Amino acid sequence: PRRFHGHDLVRRLLVRRGGEGAWGGQVNPTAFGILALRAAGVRAGNSQSAGWLRSVQNDDGGWGFSAEAERDADTTGAVLQALAAAGSGRGIRAGVDYLRGAQRSGGGWTLASGPVNAQSTAWAAQGLIAAGVAPSSVRSGGRSPLDYLASVRAGDGHYRYSSSTDQTPVWVTAQALMAVNGRAFPLAPVPRSAAARPAPVESGG
Repeated sequence: PRRFHGHDLVRRLLVRRGGEGAWGGQVNPTAFGILALRAAGVRAGNSQSAGWLRSVQNDDGGWGFSAEAERDADTTGAVLQALAAAGSGRGIRAGVDYLRGAQRSGGGWTLASGPVNAQSTAWAAQGLIAAGVAPSSVRSGGRSPLDYLASVRAGDGHYRYSSSTDQTPVWVTAQALMAVNGRAFPLAPVPRSAAARPAPVESGG
């Protein structure tokens, strides 16, 4: 990340972080900023950013895209992962309580007023995982988020956006796979495979 095609992406993130710790005064970019820096092995300033996120937490424990926005499962799930990545426990329990209260009877979550969908459910599940809560233990109507995700998995293995729509299947599937495999952000770097070396050529006698 410090030498990506000649660009230092870590430095770019750091110089764009505001004095209060937020990126652009927005919740989602601030959560993603923390997660990106932690993925790059950077801890400096993340506690301040986590403090800003806690300062804009809604009274019911959830977060919206901005400080004034209606809270939603996607943003709340992202913030819970960011707080855990920053090593900050305060605010996490209330965020989990919000997700429990917002869960629908089929086990999934919605984005604002839209339908229950795989991506919102995956974000919520990843937030629970980061908070140390097993998604299988969070149920509504007897169903967990993992049950909901299983219900929208198509026969060829991809995940549908919802029970009635199948938009952006690659994006939806990539998001769902992290949740069903019990992974929260930041993900560990993928190990680099050793480059194959040609066998030495033996000289003739």
